[in-house]
Amino acid sequence: MQQYLSIFLFFLPLEIFANQISLDIANALKKASLQSGIDKKMLYTLAKIESEFNPHIIAFVSKEKFNIAKEAKKKIHIRNIPYKNKYIVQIRTDKENLKHIASQLIKQGFSVDMGLMQINSSNVSEKELNHIFELDYNLAKSTAILKFCIKQKKSLKESIECYNKGLRKVTNYNYYEKFKRSFIRDFANIKN
Repeated sequence: MQQYLSIFLFFLPLEIFANQISLDIANALKKASLQSGIDKKMLYTLAKIESEFNPHIIAFVSKEKFNIAKEAKKKIHIRNIPYKNKYIVQIRTDKENLKHIASQLIKQGFSVDMGLMQINSSNVSEKELNHIFELDYNLAKSTAILKFCIKQKKSLKESIECYNKGLRKVTNYNYYEKFKRSFIRDFANIKN
């Protein structure tokens, strides 16, 4: 009985949010946490703010609104979000379309964030594009990036910023603040 209670309590924090995310994603986050040693609540928070738990999404910055042919609009959902004097473009569709679109954008010189954890194209080889939208692969890639950031930056604040912005010098910790707000909102009252 004690063993079952321990297992239940280990998985409880993510199970509470099961109505927000699919069971496949919740299980993949737990698995990645166990394999990497990175807290599952941290991975949950990153997945939430990066993609809103959507593994079939890409995002990039564009000077202009991004549009596609009318006949493709039924399968491909595009959102152009004003950002400074540019747009953050989010594209949601199936894996095969995303692979093709991401590949074309990268060839055109765009920096593209992909999948559940929004892995940037600078961290992905051309061969890896075939796997980047698979949950386990995307999470393994993200935990490797996060571990690298933790090793390089030492503090949590700088490590979270590094995950989002890379190794460049940071003067504005807006991504960390967003992470912290989301983490506190979702986990402040949960004991683990």
